[in-house]
Amino acid sequence: MNPNISDSSGFSTDGYHFLFDAGYGKHGTFVLKKMEKSGRLSKGQKIDLLNEDDQPFKQARQDFRQHRLLLSEGNLLYRVTMGEITSATGLD
Repeated sequence: MNPNISDSSGFSTDGYHFLFDAGYGKHGTFVLKKMEKSGRLSKGQKIDLLNEDDQPFKQARQDFRQHRLLLSEGNLLYRVTMGEITSATGLD
């Protein structure tokens, strides 16, 4: 998979991993890439976020802050870090 992130509306990074929003009109779809030794970003892996009930996350708003991603769903606010995402995906 080589997703087009040229119109990404935001990203978070820990300096080694990069989480991109897939773009305008595709909010809620995320792509995780990591920096390779060559200095290029990897192809990327689609990331699906699940809420505490293991249901697909349907956020209303998102905000990228350094290595953190803030998401709102209904009256709930979620915070997830790059470390939590990379650990869960096995890309750490």
